[in-house]
Amino acid sequence: MKNQLPKLADLKAAFINVQPVNHDWASLEYGEQWHSYEAARNDDGKVILSTEDDGDNGVTFDGPMMSYFYPLPEWSRYGASVDDTIRALVDLPLCLVHFEESDEYGLALTGGGMDLSPEICEAFITLGYLPPFHFAADLPAMAGRWTSPRDKAILAACRKTCQVVKMRAGSALRRLRELSA
Repeated sequence: MKNQLPKLADLKAAFINVQPVNHDWASLEYGEQWHSYEAARNDDGKVILSTEDDGDNGVTFDGPMMSYFYPLPEWSRYGASVDDTIRALVDLPLCLVHFEESDEYGLALTGGGMDLSPEICEAFITLGYLPPFHFAADLPAMAGRWTSPRDKAILAACRKTCQVVKMRAGSALRRLRELSA
């Protein structure tokens, strides 16, 4: 029951250069220096947001589970709200994190144990962005994966990321050649 992916033509390239950042979540005080926001479905399939958590809804929110996050530089200027973002991520193993002091946002995994690059790409796509090249260029070959229409849409977005990176690199090379001429 995943949310529908946006059309490939509508995806923005704002975060294709994002790289994972190592982070020790215990090194900063939760609630004072950082917050995490996520959504989950209860037993009835209703989406529950951590921002509205009343504690008696049959879901738990674990927050970041791995020692890194994926920055969303200047994310708030793109007009997305915290609630809309986490609602879009409901069926993916990621949460939104907010760092109080810098007022920066990022995505963090709420689970681990295997290569979750496809889910990270899907999260960026779900939010309306081409996936970061770091993940798009090195997706794992997994049995039974990459055959569904949704998986094919993820692959198409990853290819588009690679095309944008190639185009930007070509432009940079041309400029460098002009400088040396």
